[in-house]
Order: sequence, then structure tokens, then C-alpha cells
Amino acid sequence: MTPKQAKAIAGMRDVVSVFPSKTLQLHTTRSWDFLETFSTGLSYSRRRLGAGADVIVGVMDTGIWPESASFSNDGMSSPPSRWKGFCNNAGVNPVKCNNKIIGARFYNAESARDEIGHGSHAASTTAGSVVSNASMKGVGSGTARGGLPSARLAVYKVCGIDGCPIADVLKAFDDAMDDGVDILSLSLGTLPRSYDEDGIAIGAFHAIQHNITVVCSAGNSGPDESSVYNSAPWIFTVGASTIDRSIASDVYLGDGKTLRGTALSFQAQKESPYSLVLGSSIPANESIHASAASTCDPDSLNPKQVENKIVVCEFDPDYVSTKAIVTWLQKNNAAGAILINDFHADLASYFPLPTTIVKTAVGVELLSYMNSTTSPVATLTPTVAETSSPAPVVAGFSSRGPNSISEDIIKPDITAPGVNILAAWPDIVPAYYENYDTNKPVFVKYNFASGTSMACPHVAGALAMLKSAYPSWSPAALRSAIMTTATTQNDGILDYDGSLSNPFAYGSGQIDPLRSLSPGLVYDATPSDYVAYLCATGYSESKVRMIAGQKNTSCSMKNSNLNYPSIAFPRLSGTQTATRYLTSVDSSSSSSTYKVTVKTPSTLSVRVEPTTLTFSPGATLAFTVTVSSSSGSERWQFASITWTDGRHTVSSPVAVKTMACS
Repeated sequence: MTPKQAKAIAGMRDVVSVFPSKTLQLHTTRSWDFLETFSTGLSYSRRRLGAGADVIVGVMDTGIWPESASFSNDGMSSPPSRWKGFCNNAGVNPVKCNNKIIGARFYNAESARDEIGHGSHAASTTAGSVVSNASMKGVGSGTARGGLPSARLAVYKVCGIDGCPIADVLKAFDDAMDDGVDILSLSLGTLPRSYDEDGIAIGAFHAIQHNITVVCSAGNSGPDESSVYNSAPWIFTVGASTIDRSIASDVYLGDGKTLRGTALSFQAQKESPYSLVLGSSIPANESIHASAASTCDPDSLNPKQVENKIVVCEFDPDYVSTKAIVTWLQKNNAAGAILINDFHADLASYFPLPTTIVKTAVGVELLSYMNSTTSPVATLTPTVAETSSPAPVVAGFSSRGPNSISEDIIKPDITAPGVNILAAWPDIVPAYYENYDTNKPVFVKYNFASGTSMACPHVAGALAMLKSAYPSWSPAALRSAIMTTATTQNDGILDYDGSLSNPFAYGSGQIDPLRSLSPGLVYDATPSDYVAYLCATGYSESKVRMIAGQKNTSCSMKNSNLNYPSIAFPRLSGTQTATRYLTSVDSSSSSSTYKVTVKTPSTLSVRVEPTTLTFSPGATLAFTVTVSSSSGSERWQFASITWTDGRHTVSSPVAVKTMACS
């Protein structure tokens, strides 16, 4: 379509907006049990949930593999009568729906069947049925289930091997609204852009107007700042963190110590222990600098020096891939490899040669041992699933704030398990290739995957639990309940490199699904509030109409003070104040009194007024947050505000960027 044609179509009476089509990208057993460990002792349990079978979760992804046991409909009743969708049985090898998968649509594809794996993994994480003895080649064996196993699934196959055309995504939004889904989960996205040019932001706005909660992955472009995707304030944006289980391939040192590493490595070492050698100590020739050889770039190493040895590499993925390193070492008869890299050390990748990836801190211990003896030796163990701590830890790949489109909205909103998640996998999609040989595919029914794509469906599952308990709540209220009850581990959540993270990595914290079922108070908002916010933050009336999809939308009301569960002041100069409104959703018939606690660094002043709020059932009360700073440098600082009545805890992160003194 030419620009002239686009302009002509945009001027037609029933056309709200026209913008260029883009192709979006996918954001690629123990997790639910891990999440519930934070709620030990709570009186509210899963048994008190409402009719979970009436909750319908729409998943926009690569389709579904209906034959997986995770999508069994055993014991499930017929779909709720309000369901208006259908199962598209046309095409090649079509999906046959049941009382679990109640809808299946596809766009620009031959059927809704998943031939990639991403969609089946996401759908089973959200609402998979209970499956005993699930594992990936015996690793991680246990009971697999989704967040709400009784929920229904509606599948919208919008993605293929080449990505996710935005035209298909928008059509799926329209279909989902007509079909009657309650929640939409999208583990996909593209680079941040103005909301009137962002297809997911536009589709999500239309969805919330139909009372559909939209949850999206934050992206896998971390740890770079301002890399977060899907940052519109009406989208629930999810980062990724670890759980308390490692897919471990450990290192047994000659001095008896054990070092933790991560890998999918099924080869047992036959004649262990083997000698350890640093890549930096065996350059291919005198012209190769030790720093180059330390990365184990195949061109930099002496092949005669690796035979029957475990080679230690300070791995840098910007220069050489793990596959290239391991393939070369295996070809030259190395006994194994230990790769040192913080970013990749949590991610379980398949290796045909005994190999493990360790964090930098572990690498320091390893190098200390190697320097302490003239004959350092080690044994690499085949992969097992082991309990690990600390957890949660923010994944290195998880995209970070600040929000590049709306700096006054903290994104991501939340973090959830997204590292080495075991979930359903298509029978026809190889989990890996033995010895990297494409003629030797290895097929599994459950597979490990990592990404904010895996975190997003955990939040969709938590939302399904909430929607089951509180079917009349708005998308904003549901999101608030999850955000304000999230855990930050008292002193904060650690980052992938061992440093202390901040809300631009984890938002309000890691989800605590059971605690969110009794939030006490919520920050509510309506589509009209988002319109007023857009109008007040630089969007013209015509652009707001493009986002809202309604030509009668106006900017008669403007309010940049959006009632959001987190609070940000992106340009603090002097003193600034924000107002928030809390609504009581406590099931008790009596009034409740909440007192506030503020945690803040010494260079930041955060004052909340009033400091006590007394709510009658269903009441909404306001408070103000006033900030000032003694810092003279331009930087972000973080604080928190917590309201409690002794039974409920309602927490919000505060981010403040002080402007440099002139």
C-alpha cells in the first residue's frame, strides 16, 4: 500500500487508524510450587477459588499441540455458555478441541497446530492440566501443572518461524474480544514505540475496554537499560526471574569442593578426574594474546593442548558461541569444558561434550583452586535437577526499565519464573540434536525453556486464579492485587551477577499468587483514566482516538496522575507530589485501618499524607506522596511505600530521577 492509499483509507468514516504493518518476535514443574512457598501459613488457599472452569485464557503464540497430556480435558465440563468462539478444524493436520482447549484459530498458517513449541509451552504453563511424572529425559521429574488447571484455553496462532505479523495479532485481538476470553497472554513484542504506532498497545487498549486483562512479556534485551517492551500502562508487563531449582551439571574439584554449574549435559566422564587447563594458557601460537585464548575461540587455541583435558574458558558470546567452542573441543578430543559467564550461567543449554557454565564468582573459586596446586583436576557431572539458592534472582536477559515511552510508569510491572521452566512440548519438534547432528533429533514431551516468554504465562495463570475468585474485578484491580502483594525478599531481589537489583528489573517484585488472592486494597483504573493520561502526556486527540479505536474519544479531561500501583517521578527538581487512590476489597464487613511505612535512601525524602487510612467496606480513599532529594547528581533512586492493617500488606515501589544542579 502506498502512503497516498494509506492516507485515503485513513480518511474513511469507519476507519480509526492506519499504520505500517510490522513483524513482532517471540520472547523466548517446579515453578508453581516454588511461588507458593512465599505464602506459607496463609488462610487463603487454592481450595477457596471460585469456578475456575469458567475462566478463559487466550494465548496468542505459535499454536498448540493438543495431544499433550497437559491439555487433557478429563473431568472437565462443557465450556461456559458465554463462550462465543470456535475451533477452526480446517487446514493441514488440524487441532481438535476439547473441554480444555475450547477455541483454536490460526492466521497466515495451515492450522493452529504448534510446530515450534513456544505456544504449547506457554499455554501449559498458564492453564495446563495436572500431569504426573513429567520430565525432560528424567531431569526435573515431578508433577507438571499450570497456574489454574481448571481454566479453559483459547488458542490464537499468530506466530510462525518468521515471527508474528502485527496484522495477524490485531485480528486475533478482535477475535478474542468477540469470543469472550477473560485474559490474554502474549509472549511476543517489538522495539518500544509511541503507543499510537504500537499494534500490541492498540490491541490491548481495545481489549481492556472489553474487561479483558492483557499480560505481555517484557522482552529479552536485558540487562540493557530502557530495553523493556510492551510498556503501555494498560498492559501488565512481566520480567523473568529464577526459581529454587537448578538444572545442574556440577564441578567436583580435586580438593573435594563442589562448584555449581548449569547445563543439559547427559554424558558421563569415563576416566575422571581430568586435568584442568585454562584457555588463556594454551594459545595456538605466539601471536595470539592470552585474553583472546581465554575466550576459547577455536582459532585461538592449540588443539594439541586440549586432548583429555577439561578446558576452562572465560566465555564471551559476543565473540564466539558455545556451540562453536564445544564442537571444536569435542573434535580435538577434549574431556570437557567449563565456561565462565554470568549472563548464561542460569540457562540450561544442551552440550554433547561434558560441559557446564558457571557464574563469575564460581569461576573465581575455580581459578583459586587451579592456582593452589600444580596438578588441578576435576570431574563434570551429568545433569540433575537440584535445589538452589538464592531465589528468585532476576534473569540477565530480562529487559529493564526505565520505560522509554512513559518514564513516569515503572516497567516491568512484575517478575515471574522464566528460567529453565519445564512445560509441554510438541512431539515433532526436536528439543535438541544429538552431537549437534541434524540427522539425530531428540524428541521429548516436556522441555526446558527460558525467557520472559516463560514468565508471562505464569502471570496469566495467576490472573486466572484471581479472576476465578473475583470475576467482576477490572483488569487494573487484578493487576494491582498481584503487584502490591509481590515479594521483594525484604532487602531486595538479587540480579543475575550477584548485585542488588532494583524495580527497573523486577517491578513490584516476584509474583506471590496465593497472597494476591487477599490483597486488602487495590489501585483501580478505567479506560477513561488511560485516555485522560494519554491526553495529558503529549498525545493529541487524533492519536488518542487511534489508540482507543473510537472516533468520539476526546481530550476534554486530562490527568497525568494515573492511579498506578507503582510511582515514578522522572524529572524531580525541588519538590513534587503525586496522588493515589486505594479501594478496599476486603471481604470483611467491618472497617479496617491501614498505616503506612516508607523505606527510602538517605538522599531522598518521601512523605506520605495522611499516614493512616480507615476504610469502610468498599470505600475509596486518597493519599499523596511528596518527594524531594538532597542528591545533586542526575540519577535514579528507589524507595517503597507499604500500607498494612496487620492482615494485609499493600506495597508500591517508588522511583525518582533527580535532575543535576545547574
